[in-house]
Amino acid sequence: MKIEENSELGKLREQIKIITEDIFLLVSKRNSISKQIGVYKSEKDLPIVDVKTEQSLFSSVKEICKRENISEDLGMKILGLLINESISVQKNDPISSNSHTAIIAEARRIEKQGKPVIHLEIGEPDYGPPDSVINDTFSAMRDGRTNYVEPAGILPLRKRAAEYIESRFNKKVDSDNVLITTGGRFAVYAALATCIKPGDSVLVFQPAWPAYANLAESLGARIITYNTSFDDRWIPDINEVVSLFDDTVKMIILNTPNNPTGSILSRDFMESLSEESSKRGIYILSDEVYSEMSFKPFTSIFETENSRSILISSLSKSHGMTGFRVGYAVADKSIIKKNGFSSKCFDY
Repeated sequence: MKIEENSELGKLREQIKIITEDIFLLVSKRNSISKQIGVYKSEKDLPIVDVKTEQSLFSSVKEICKRENISEDLGMKILGLLINESISVQKNDPISSNSHTAIIAEARRIEKQGKPVIHLEIGEPDYGPPDSVINDTFSAMRDGRTNYVEPAGILPLRKRAAEYIESRFNKKVDSDNVLITTGGRFAVYAALATCIKPGDSVLVFQPAWPAYANLAESLGARIITYNTSFDDRWIPDINEVVSLFDDTVKMIILNTPNNPTGSILSRDFMESLSEESSKRGIYILSDEVYSEMSFKPFTSIFETENSRSILISSLSKSHGMTGFRVGYAVADKSIIKKNGFSSKCFDY
């Protein structure tokens, strides 16, 4: 009887093996067709990402999942990965030689040759940290404060960040709302890693810091792009933005003031976006690292009513401390707790 069971199990496993192999052969065929589509788009100067086509695909897959009793979550995850693969194939250059990190490396190479370079590719202030920061850093090291700390960041710093946010935006904040991170970039990553999963969609307003899309894609997310324009003063239209919301959109990434355009999203836009996203349970990640450099009225996402908003900032621009790598996230305590768990994976 045992041998018969093993024999039956072996047959079933062989069927699974054949089906799995067929799936990968179909993926290969799909990639081949995607490449042809990429060539056509390039010749006709068409954008690689077609949101309407993607939305139609997601609707079709949802119907199949419902009909065939497949987890919709699984279906969305697989389709999201397939769409990202198609985009990568059509770009035909996943890591562009024109990426901002490549440009920075080239600029520094030229500088080492003694040639003058004006840096427009990276937000490096032309001032350094305050003297008090330098003095206190040396004092802390002399006092032996060089050991591991709690993953969320040392309590005095979290308290000070909370006090600053509360006084600036007149909204109650305490240390449990704050997560200290290794620079603003990791705050973005921790928020993404906490709030989205493979197959989810992240809406990004372009032009934008390339890291937003890169980090989201590294976690298996699908990027939906909203392109702002010079003619519209780089300001998105709220109705057009909302039209991009589908069931897969789980996060919107804002950068206000924007790098590289300098545009600032108005209070009306921030409040409308917050309201519309809140209705749908969508997180808003707002990178406000340049807010201290705003020369006109600025509205933080933290001033709106959305329990799923995440404010990201750092001391890099405001205090000229780029090399110190001190960033922070401010959000609802439940989100920060999750972010803290993400942070543990890297701190120790």
